[in-house]
Amino acid sequence: MAANDNIPPVLGSLDFNEIKNNLIEYLRNQNIIKDYNYEGSVIRTLIDLLAYNTFYYAYYSNMIASEMFLDSAQRMESVISLVKPLGYTVAGRRSARTTINLTGLANVSNNIIPKHSIFYGINDDGRNYTFRNLDDVNIADSQCAVEIIEAKGLVYDTTAIQSLDVGTQKYFIPNSDIDLSTLQIEVKLQNETSYSVWRLSGNIGSSSDIDQKIYFVERTVNGFVVQFGIQNNLGISLTANDNLRIRYVTSSGSEANDIFVFRSAVIFGTGNFNLSIVDKATGGLNEPDLNTIKFLAPKWFSAQDRAVTKNDYIALIMESGYAQSLNDFAVFGGEEIYPPKYGRVFVSLSTTNQTIVTNLINFLREKSVITIFPEYVISASLDVTAKYAFNYNNGSASQNDKQRIINSVKSYIQTNYLIANSFNVTFNAQTVCDDVNAYFLDSGVVMNPEDFKLFSQKIINPTDGEIVLNLQNEIDVNIIDELQITTPFRTNENRTIILYLRTTYSTDRNRFVDLIAKDATSNTDLAGYFGKVQIKKGVIQIPAIAATAFTLTIPFLKKYFTSSNNNLVSIYQTGVEII
Repeated sequence: MAANDNIPPVLGSLDFNEIKNNLIEYLRNQNIIKDYNYEGSVIRTLIDLLAYNTFYYAYYSNMIASEMFLDSAQRMESVISLVKPLGYTVAGRRSARTTINLTGLANVSNNIIPKHSIFYGINDDGRNYTFRNLDDVNIADSQCAVEIIEAKGLVYDTTAIQSLDVGTQKYFIPNSDIDLSTLQIEVKLQNETSYSVWRLSGNIGSSSDIDQKIYFVERTVNGFVVQFGIQNNLGISLTANDNLRIRYVTSSGSEANDIFVFRSAVIFGTGNFNLSIVDKATGGLNEPDLNTIKFLAPKWFSAQDRAVTKNDYIALIMESGYAQSLNDFAVFGGEEIYPPKYGRVFVSLSTTNQTIVTNLINFLREKSVITIFPEYVISASLDVTAKYAFNYNNGSASQNDKQRIINSVKSYIQTNYLIANSFNVTFNAQTVCDDVNAYFLDSGVVMNPEDFKLFSQKIINPTDGEIVLNLQNEIDVNIIDELQITTPFRTNENRTIILYLRTTYSTDRNRFVDLIAKDATSNTDLAGYFGKVQIKKGVIQIPAIAATAFTLTIPFLKKYFTSSNNNLVSIYQTGVEII
């Protein structure tokens, strides 16, 4: 077959007009119908149709190819399918939960708060959310503490064996909003006299799961599949003669967070009883987005359902539904803190719910290797302030115009860059400036990173005891300097002092430098130990010497701030001006 020299050289065009022009160019270069008017004749309609058909299938093929790879997939259905071979189950929602105290209980049947009892939580808008306790709770001395969980819906299928596909050993849950942590499987085999609770096995499984009472969970497009054992494989198979009970709740996600007003929908006993809360409802999470799944799935696969590295712990925490975003928790090793504690891994959560914390640590200890001990640490609140200025290239602007543009810039930064109570925070002045300059391109605003100053401010109270801050950002202090870092405060020895960081040419910024205390009245140095600072890493240690509160202010050398460890960061802005 002879080569066709008339084929246009451009075959990779995906634009409709380019495809059409390539077709016309091809027809003009052949000898059969080359004299047609391709711009105005009827054949133009056929060319448009051919171009559309080519464009349609080019787009379709490109979309198909994109959905075949985890990095480029855009549909949840594709991502669910792609992460399944990695042993990763895409989570649904997670319900908010809290603990309530019931007192004054009298004449309650069997001295038990029955499982699935209803309580209503009321948010600030007056909307009711249904909460339930998932287990029976024993009453002692007319009182008890009850853990309740938000349950938009409760399914307790006591005849689930009828819905089980015995051939494939699969039970389908047609809802993707379920909280997997509430899924409970109870089975009474044909040769047993009572129900037993079966265990959820990791999707990877192990040889120890052979012939064990376990089940697996897989995510589908429309819900979840509970998978039981298959003959000669992991787990025990069920038959139509066995009994199966399945319970789970559907969740409203983060909507029910921060509720602290509750009432009971049930009268327990004949007497009056009181209801109080231990803490507001927390822990509610929405379904993870595609980018979160793409981030977690490879890490989950590399972890193989155990925790050795820092990334293993991050993947386990997020995959199990204890957090939805990296801003909700922090994981750091013992070597990253001061003083270091080797062989430990520390976890901080944005929630203070003790039940959630306890369950998380117990979960991590089961996954950890013997030589690593996971611990929970209470987060440390850290406020970072951005002080900045910018040029406004409008010499004829009135004072009102200048104030308006200041307010506009502040509002833009407030909306896009300022955060409250988040872990793993990064604030980059260069990024802020680039975005502000682009957004206000026609307004005459020019912002430069050098006009940014970032510093940490923290109010220290006498009850705080010894202060140890690990900012992990270099402190901004000159080669020869006397940097005031505290406001005046009274010590336990009834002296009013101010703390300074003093540097000289010989100061080693990689080692600790003792703080200097000056008398607030005479401005003279005082003898004694008042703390120390490591300039390079931003570690500050101040002993419990304060009898009154003071403000600790630490400026950062870099024009960007990064947080790690257990710092729960809030970023603010102040001191905005036009230069």
